Amino acid sequence: MTSMIDVFVVLTVFLLITFSTSSECRTSHDVPVARSVEELVDAPMIDVRGDGTFLDGMKMRSNDELVSALKRKREIAKQLEPNKPPNDHVILAIDPDVPSGVVKATVKAAADGGFPSLDFMVQKG
Repeated sequence: MTSMIDVFVVLTVFLLITFSTSSECRTSHDVPVARSVEELVDAPMIDVRGDGTFLDGMKMRSNDELVSALKRKREIAKQLEPNKPPNDHVILAIDPDVPSGVVKATVKAAADGGFPSLDFMVQKG
């Protein structure tokens, strides 16, 4: 039993040392500054950048995939809390260099996925 614990300790230390974060997950966004802001709500975050669209850190290959992923998130929320209406908000973090057509298609995909209410990520200024 002691040797098994030693193996788990060595394995845990190895995994902690070799762990690195993904470049797809970013902590700072190049988003606009706003004076009037509200606290961040618990909602899926769609990150629209020049290198693609990400839903909660996972890259989406197309808007159809985004719609499907949002529908799955909505269904899971309904199953987890059946007596509570599911959240219909989505948070958009949009880089300034993204073309407006891409933003428009992303907003439509969010609505098609069951999230018609949009909150935009901004910096408090």
